[in-house]
Amino acid sequence: MARIMGLDTATTATAVGIFNTETNHMEGARIYNEERLRAEELISQCGRLLNKLGYDRNEIDAYAVSVGPGSFTGLRIGVTMAKTLAQVSGKPIFGISTLEALATEGILAGKPVDGALYVPVVDARGDRLYASGFLYESSGWARPLPEDLYTEDVLREKLEKLIPTYIFWCGAGIQEHQLLTDSIGAIPQKFLKGRAAQSPIKAILALAATRYEQGDADDALNLAPRYLRRSQAERDAKPSGAPQDRTLHVRSAEADDRYALARLETESFKKPWSMEALAAEVALETTDTLVAEAEGRVIGFLIGSHVAGESSLNRIAVAPAARHRGVGRALLERFLDHAQDNDVVLEVRESNTPALRLYEQAGFVTVGRRARYYEGEDGLIMRREASEKGDGHEHIGH
Repeated sequence: MARIMGLDTATTATAVGIFNTETNHMEGARIYNEERLRAEELISQCGRLLNKLGYDRNEIDAYAVSVGPGSFTGLRIGVTMAKTLAQVSGKPIFGISTLEALATEGILAGKPVDGALYVPVVDARGDRLYASGFLYESSGWARPLPEDLYTEDVLREKLEKLIPTYIFWCGAGIQEHQLLTDSIGAIPQKFLKGRAAQSPIKAILALAATRYEQGDADDALNLAPRYLRRSQAERDAKPSGAPQDRTLHVRSAEADDRYALARLETESFKKPWSMEALAAEVALETTDTLVAEAEGRVIGFLIGSHVAGESSLNRIAVAPAARHRGVGRALLERFLDHAQDNDVVLEVRESNTPALRLYEQAGFVTVGRRARYYEGEDGLIMRREASEKGDGHEHIGH
């Protein structure tokens, strides 16, 4: 017999739960309709659930956590918390796909017939959704729709091609996409409701319990949130104002990128950070480091952070030869995607006209000034409220 504690911070609610593998049931759970539950509040809720059930942490045999896709900030808090608990206790950890868990909740709630399609959804804001698709057939389950970030139009097109008996939407995120559900008029639709739609904590724990019995644990050091890129259809389409270089690729930085970051620092700033300072900054749990790559070469980077519901853009640079090609804009857009509904702040040199233009077009406004902050020149403090959107054009460096 084992007890597994689970955390879910990827969906529209935050949840903790405890599962008993002997009874194969969840002994208790706490679900909060707070997408941005802070780390200290999350650990407090774990303690309260343990106290309610009469256990202490030594009686927890394993940990499970939803790894996304979902809220960028939420995922980082949840995964970091679960990894810390597992590492400190020496207990195994299981990372569970949020979409697979939502689909499992739907499957358990319904009585599928041949051709039924279960579509788990996590809202990605705007007309975008994290989604997947599980098709029931007499021979078993198939997964014709992979996990990805879809626009409403692309997702509708893919669903209609599958010609399902009905679509069972799993997850509260679908409530933000009424235009999508209204446009699928010819296909019957069902919806997962109640607590299971808010958070699939029960399914997260059940899936983890199966893996626990199989001895299929994750590596606590390497377990990471599952951040999905744009859907293939979006990646193939060239949006207005996108870089002319179609080989441009923005991704999260890796350890080997430190040399490229140090090179760009030297090329872009009068007082560059050392490689050691860069490495220390990137290693912080709250740091979000992105690099722009073209033809196998890093030509730009951005360092930011996401802490307690607020994001900060701390450093951005583009190689001199790659400027005026939309590299800075691509980095900023990806960072703002990660920030999701956080407010974002930054500081910029007053004379940096290209940077000011980019930030203003992205929705930033000047809210303060630091006198003589940059070698005797004033620095401007800019802020982008969570509700603001813009498109931006170019940036060279602070």
